[in-house]
Amino acid sequence: MKKKNETPKASTRNIKKKEVVKEVKVSTKKTAPPLKAPLMGKLYNVKTPKQAKRLLSALILSFQKGEVNSRFAKDLCYLLSVFLTVYKESDFEIRLKALEGKVK
Repeated sequence: MKKKNETPKASTRNIKKKEVVKEVKVSTKKTAPPLKAPLMGKLYNVKTPKQAKRLLSALILSFQKGEVNSRFAKDLCYLLSVFLTVYKESDFEIRLKALEGKVK
């Protein structure tokens, strides 16, 4: 049993800690990490939805690996989305004209 006057052997109250101050450099600039993905620095001529799908798949994989930053991924994803919308609309117009030609 403990005696009332007995102090604990290792108490945080009794130990004086030395404070260590470290200088930390804080950058105020928001910079993206260096881009090292195989997607970067190349021009892609996407002509079909299949090519867009492959490029999007490669983009997702590169983003998950941390090889591309989120800004680049968002921009490319948006462009691919616009491409697919335009492709669908133009494909629909071509098929509609073909059907109209058969009816006349």
